[in-house]
Amino acid sequence: MCWRCQELFQTETIMSASRGTPVEGDVVICVGCGALSVYERGGVKVRRPNPLEEADLISDPDVVSAARAAHAEWARRTGQRPLPGMGAL
Repeated sequence: MCWRCQELFQTETIMSASRGTPVEGDVVICVGCGALSVYERGGVKVRRPNPLEEADLISDPDVVSAARAAHAEWARRTGQRPLPGMGAL
C-alpha cells in the first residue's frame, strides 16, 4: 500500500536492478500518486524511503522522470491538484 495516497499497489512501476520478482532495496513508484517506496523483507513489503535513500533517489534522473510522469497522470485522471513535495521531486 502506498504510504502517501493509501492506494493498494495493484499497478506500480518497479525500478529494479533485478528481473522479475522485486527484491529488497528495489524502488517502486506508485502509479496512483508518484510516491517513491522501497521494498524490504525480501521484496514482500514496501516502506517510505529514509532521508538518505530519498536523497539518493531524487538525484537519479530516471527515477525523477518516472515519478513525475506517474504523478502527472494521477493528477490528470483524478482532477486533483498536485500533492505537496512533487515539485521538489
